[in-house]
Amino acid sequence: MKAEIEENKEGYLVFKDSGKPFHRWVYSKREPNENMEGKDVHHLDGLKKNNDKSNLILLNPNDHYLLHKHERYNQALGSVIVGLALFYIVAFLLNRKSPSQYISMDFARIAVFCIFVVALELRYGLIKKTFIKNYSEK
Repeated sequence: MKAEIEENKEGYLVFKDSGKPFHRWVYSKREPNENMEGKDVHHLDGLKKNNDKSNLILLNPNDHYLLHKHERYNQALGSVIVGLALFYIVAFLLNRKSPSQYISMDFARIAVFCIFVVALELRYGLIKKTFIKNYSEK
């Protein structure tokens, strides 16, 4: 008999008969000797339906919470920064009086701001990669 799988209200795939998470089952088949009790299975790419073996990692609940907290903080910070960058760009374009003012202090501020945004994103990506790499080696 083939087990039926459905999506629960949180967006995870679960077994229809028991309600148990499918991703935990997939991880247990990949690592049959690992004790999963009291631990969380995390989707590395953040996609709850991507239950490929290589996309799952076992974390203790505190580390799992901190990882998601950091992701939410970065998303909120990124939204604020993008909003400010758009505001500065529009303000710059509206205040420009002639083409000769194209290279101005405002443009330099926008460029530095954009570099800052890119640096934040790179830093976050490196932090997350390092965290996952170090955790995988434990």
